[in-house]
Amino acid sequence: MRKIFTFLFAALMSVGMWAIPENSCGDGLTWELNAGVLTISYDGVGTGAMDDFGYFEDAAPWDSSRESITSVIISDGVTRIGYYAFAGCSSLTTVTIPNSVTILGYGAFYNCSSLTSVTIPNSVTIIEIGVFSGCKSLTSATIGNSVTGIGMGAFMGCSGLTSITIPSSVDSIDERAFAKCSNLETVTILAESLEIYGIYAFDYTAATLKIYVPAGSVDTYKAGWAAYADKIEAIPAPADPNREYLSLDPNVWTWGYNSVSGTVADGLQTTIISDWGAVSMGWDPTRDLSEWDKIVFEVSHMDGCEGNYWKLKAYLRDVADSEGKQMIGELGLDAPDNQLNYLVIDLHQQVEGFDLTKARVLAVQCEPTGGIFTITSAYLLKESEPTAIDNTVVTEKAQKVIMDGMVYIVRDGKLFNITGTQVR
Repeated sequence: MRKIFTFLFAALMSVGMWAIPENSCGDGLTWELNAGVLTISYDGVGTGAMDDFGYFEDAAPWDSSRESITSVIISDGVTRIGYYAFAGCSSLTTVTIPNSVTILGYGAFYNCSSLTSVTIPNSVTIIEIGVFSGCKSLTSATIGNSVTGIGMGAFMGCSGLTSITIPSSVDSIDERAFAKCSNLETVTILAESLEIYGIYAFDYTAATLKIYVPAGSVDTYKAGWAAYADKIEAIPAPADPNREYLSLDPNVWTWGYNSVSGTVADGLQTTIISDWGAVSMGWDPTRDLSEWDKIVFEVSHMDGCEGNYWKLKAYLRDVADSEGKQMIGELGLDAPDNQLNYLVIDLHQQVEGFDLTKARVLAVQCEPTGGIFTITSAYLLKESEPTAIDNTVVTEKAQKVIMDGMVYIVRDGKLFNITGTQVR
């Protein structure tokens, strides 16, 4: 009986059953290299887990040809990419990772210096240590929304990366994960918080690096990453197609009349202070603003103006005649210090001799003189769609009226000012 079993076993082996293919690279996996394209195939029987390899010893079976590999195609059914599987494939430019892969093993694409982009599918849960380290040509990396951890040095030295978005599923970013990404300027993290805030995670990145996190989590991230606290900001709100903020930079606006005593700098939080009554400004003379309905100045007052009723008036001035002016907007400021008010100018109002949608010099003047005001931002506004200004919503059902240079809203027979206060 024993002789019969031995004979049958030998016969089965002779026809290949239970034999491991010479081109095997994992459980149920084989590989083939043809004209620079390395294909990893799954036979539908095994677990689909790729073998682990070494970088110097016990290297992958295609190691002798790794410098000629330009593309890697991993077939569906592969569940794990092994350690250092494609490390050192210096000519590799593209890789296809299927939705069956759940783990990217240590150093899987280490030093693939020509790889330009990678999409990590939603099936992947772990990006292990050094997976893409040294991929200096990588300019685009899309991380799937099931990834929970980004391992130590996972993207270290990816000097081609300028931005990356980390999904809300990620709860750990290990040490040096993005270190030495010398051109990395924008990191957007969607998770409310992390369990691991890896040290040196963003060391030696661009000097202008910004780490954007959910608005309610800024303090949490600053506490977790104290070393990068000055780089952490709230994720910017989506752009509003009906609103365009204007820079308050003096190179964009013309500030004059010798009345600016505050600091003029770029950005929406710029403070422009007039300490004796007026500040003049103008906008790009080459720009046509006819598609816009209004220009809005967010204004506050300060330094003892509380309780003193005074007005902020917008005048249209002729560049050649500083005395010739016509009032086009008025705002009465009688609110607590630093509360925002809105000076709204209708760009389509009729002004004799002028077209407000073209370049003009605008003078904003405090009356009586001596008041101090701050322009915190300025923006153009369209009202083709409902638009909220403070607690007032202007819709097609509401009628805009201008009386004595001020904009009012008439709704249901009632008159409201632009801040939403009923005045009649």
